[in-house]
Amino acid sequence: MPARIAALCRSGGQDPPATPGDTVRSILVSLACKYRLVLERLERVTQTSIERVHVVGGGARNEPLCQLTADLCGRRCWPSDEATALATC
Repeated sequence: MPARIAALCRSGGQDPPATPGDTVRSILVSLACKYRLVLERLERVTQTSIERVHVVGGGARNEPLCQLTADLCGRRCWPSDEATALATC
């Protein structure tokens, strides 16, 4: 996977991650950006405001991912290591 990420960066004219830590950070930022994109689309389609993001599964135990998600989405991030989630309206 690190080689694929580096190749994708190069093909887009970006410098590839220089260290394993840089690679991990690029993965986490990519995930958080995808969460934001999906969140914005959900809000647009449902015409409602979503106040918080629930992170479930293994990612919920990754504090940097949860913080990046909160920062990039501009919302509170609620981690839960439960495999299932229940949304209430």
